[in-house]
Amino acid sequence: MNRTQVRNFLAIARTGSLSRASDVLHISQPALTRSLKQMETEYGVPLFERLPRGVSPTIFGNVLLQHAEAMEFELKRARQEIDALRVQQSASVRVAAAPIALQSLVPRATAQFLQEMPGATVSVKECAYLNPYDEPGVLLSGESDFLIGILLDDQEPGRLVQDFLFDVQVMVIARCDHPLAKQTEVTLDDMLAFRWILPPNGTVPRSLLEAALRADRLQHSIPPVETIHRQVIFQLLRESDMLAFISHHPSCVPLNWNNYMMIPLSLAMHPRPIGVIRRASTPLLPPATRYVEIVRALVAG
Repeated sequence: MNRTQVRNFLAIARTGSLSRASDVLHISQPALTRSLKQMETEYGVPLFERLPRGVSPTIFGNVLLQHAEAMEFELKRARQEIDALRVQQSASVRVAAAPIALQSLVPRATAQFLQEMPGATVSVKECAYLNPYDEPGVLLSGESDFLIGILLDDQEPGRLVQDFLFDVQVMVIARCDHPLAKQTEVTLDDMLAFRWILPPNGTVPRSLLEAALRADRLQHSIPPVETIHRQVIFQLLRESDMLAFISHHPSCVPLNWNNYMMIPLSLAMHPRPIGVIRRASTPLLPPATRYVEIVRALVAG
């Protein structure tokens, strides 16, 4: 499907009418009809259902619509990049990241990137990972250049490329003067006496924790505080005796990390891999490639 066909197909889908689409495109309706027939012949399926008043995409048309919108977005972005380079301006980098990466890794990478490319712009989107398998939608739709987050176990072949960065462990933290700090050895039973701060139901760390508790036949009876926002978590720790179960890696610790203590967790929990996920069909542009290189260097220490 060439650029003209993309434009024609989207106009028909968005207006729901061949006549209105031809008016929008400033071409004749017979020419637009021929373009549609060529596409339907090329794909071997009907793309629109003819209705008494207008047309509506078929199931095949809806599939093509998703890809056509992504192509339109990428074509616009390519023009923006070319125009920016023509006037010697740097392009933008659009980052999507899980909360663990937003704590310090992404801010440090962004600061270093902008020192190297002061004319560039960086946009950052948080991915909550309520369902990590939904998050690559920000890539496939063209909203972000890449995603720093949990690598998927069963991605669709050919659509995404995943590159490993580091493994994260789930750990328990509390403020340094927490009552448990006075104990030479802290057991899980000791932790059960305090309110916990947990990721919401459905997140990967929460599922791993609950599975480990079930394996040890343990149950926490105090209702938890549920949040993924690190700023909220650390403020709650400072203001209370709560314990927080968070994903941890040395490259992602906050600046005031010395105000907190780590409590060893005896539960059997496998580490989860964090990495860079991008669209297989769209190579990263040089600015985004440089940003990822900076991230890797920061992780390596």
